[in-house]
Amino acid sequence: MYASCLLFLLRFVTRIQLHPALGRIPFMEGRYARLSRRVVKKVVIVGDARGSDYCSGFVVTSSEKGRTHIVTQSSFVNGRENHLKVCFFDKIELPASVVTVGETFCILSTALHQNCRAITPMVGDVVPSSAVIFPPSSATDICHIPSFVIVSSVDAYNVGDIDPTASDHISDSEKYFEFTCHYGEKCLNGHSRLVAAPIFSMTGDAMGIGAGDFRPDEEGDEEIKLALSAKYIADMVDSLMAPLGESIRGEDERSAGCKRSDAKKRERGGDKCSPKDRKPTANKKQMGGNEGRTGRKRSDAKKRGGGGR
Repeated sequence: MYASCLLFLLRFVTRIQLHPALGRIPFMEGRYARLSRRVVKKVVIVGDARGSDYCSGFVVTSSEKGRTHIVTQSSFVNGRENHLKVCFFDKIELPASVVTVGETFCILSTALHQNCRAITPMVGDVVPSSAVIFPPSSATDICHIPSFVIVSSVDAYNVGDIDPTASDHISDSEKYFEFTCHYGEKCLNGHSRLVAAPIFSMTGDAMGIGAGDFRPDEEGDEEIKLALSAKYIADMVDSLMAPLGESIRGEDERSAGCKRSDAKKRERGGDKCSPKDRKPTANKKQMGGNEGRTGRKRSDAKKRGGGGR
């Protein structure tokens, strides 16, 4: 009874936030406008270059070997591998190629987009709190929808009761949390367009990414959603990049490690990681070798001039 009342209250609050009059409230308008400016560069729309269908996605890196990498839903990509496009926040559309495909999520690659930004996963555990999502409203536009995290983990639920259309998204239920969102748009294949849409905290960090519908309510209004928790996003991305022998997080960690190592070596008066410090050493050795060979030539010439060998 208590849980039912709480859920009703949360749905009521969500609907109040979504009321058109909200946009005319200066405080709320400014709050979402500031948040939008911080996170809109991290969100993309993945579309069918030969059709009108589209879904959500987000930027995972925009510097790896001069390419921009996108995470989106696998179910949308399957069958469209050769005609995908990505629409960024500035309406620039770039052709996309498939890097690797997982069970629920996949990674696409586009030419480098200089102005987009990678998401920043939230540090710490997800707790019930306000959130906001920027899902697609068309093939080229996004909208902002207030949300609320209502359950920190769905591990306590009997996953067998979950709607069959979403059952393939929760194989590790402890990794997912539950949130409310008044958004029911679906792709042509019947999957929610919220899959792979980041759920942002009010500070702009990604609390998680959409993974599917949890269970339709009695009226058929699918408000309760599942999301992969932030602390598992990096693991998911790395597992998708593993077949290529790459790790986006690993590259960052190795780069940071080299910087720390360089700093320590500079304190000791040396820096083996820096090519600038390696070149003088190599040049000295090379010069020494040349001087030795030149000296031997002069000695041989003197011997020949004096009748020696």
